[in-house]
Amino acid sequence: MVRLQLSLSRPTMSIKYRMAAALRLVRAQQGGLKGLYNDWESARRNGDSYDTITIQGAVVTAAEKASRSNGRLFDRDGHVFDVPITPFPLLACLLKLAGWNGNRLNVIDFGGALGATYRQCKPFMTQLSLRWVVVEQAAIVKIGTDRFQDEVLRFAEDMAQAANQWRPDVLIFSGVLQYLDDPYDVLKQALALNPAMIIVDRNPFSSRAEDIFTVQHVPRYPFSARLPFRIFGHDVIEKMVAPGYGKFAQFDTVDPDMRASMVAVRFLGKVFERVEGSVSVPILTVGSRR
Repeated sequence: MVRLQLSLSRPTMSIKYRMAAALRLVRAQQGGLKGLYNDWESARRNGDSYDTITIQGAVVTAAEKASRSNGRLFDRDGHVFDVPITPFPLLACLLKLAGWNGNRLNVIDFGGALGATYRQCKPFMTQLSLRWVVVEQAAIVKIGTDRFQDEVLRFAEDMAQAANQWRPDVLIFSGVLQYLDDPYDVLKQALALNPAMIIVDRNPFSSRAEDIFTVQHVPRYPFSARLPFRIFGHDVIEKMVAPGYGKFAQFDTVDPDMRASMVAVRFLGKVFERVEGSVSVPILTVGSRR
C-alpha cells in the first residue's frame, strides 16, 4: 500500500483555513428550525415572506461584489466568500451530462437568485457551449436582466419562459423547494419539459414517509427572517418523478444536519435521470454519513 503525504505551505494552509471558515459561515447562516405545524399554511402564518426587500437587498449586494471580482469572490445566500465553495457533486453531474451531449449544456436553475451557482460552476465549464437560465421572482428577474445578464446567463419568471429561450438539458433546484408553497406543482412543470436530468440539491429530508412543516429562524447577518419551511418525506420526490425518472446519485451537501423538535433533518442532493424505455438506472451514493 502506498501512503501519500501532503505537505502544505503557509499560503496553502491559509487557503485551507479560509475555506473552513467559509463553510462554518454557510452552516451558521442556516439558522434553526422552530416548531412543528399541521400544514404549510399554518407554518406560513408564523413566518415571513421570502420576497422581502431586506432579503433581496442582501442577495443583490453579495452578487454584485462577486460578479465584479473577476472570479476572486463567490456569493451564496447573501454572503460573499473569498474562496470558492464549489458544489462538486452537482458540478460532476453537469459535466457528465455535457459529455453525453457533445460538450453542450442548457441549464434551467430554478430559484437560482442572481446566478450564484452559475458563478461557482463557471470556472470548470469554460470549454462547454453553455447556456444558463435562472428562474426567479419578477423583482429578481428585473435586477438580473439589468445588471447580471450576459451571453451565457439569462433570467426568466417561469420555467415555460426559460424553456422558450433554450430547450433545457437539466433542471436544478438548489436549496429552494423547501420554501415553495407547492413544490410538487413545480416538479410537475419540470417533468413536462422532459429534461435529461433533474438535480435536487441542498434539500431537507427526514426519515418519515410524509412531509412535515416548521419555521426556519435565520440569524441577523446578512438578513434576519422567519421562513416557512418544508421537510420532505424520505422518498416522496423519488415517487413523484417515477416512472419517467430514476435516481442516479445521492450525496451530502454543505448544510448541517438539523432538528425540528424531535425530528432529525438531513440535507441531501438527489440526481434523477430520464429513464429510456424500461432500462433501470443505477444509484450512486456519494459521501454518505450513514
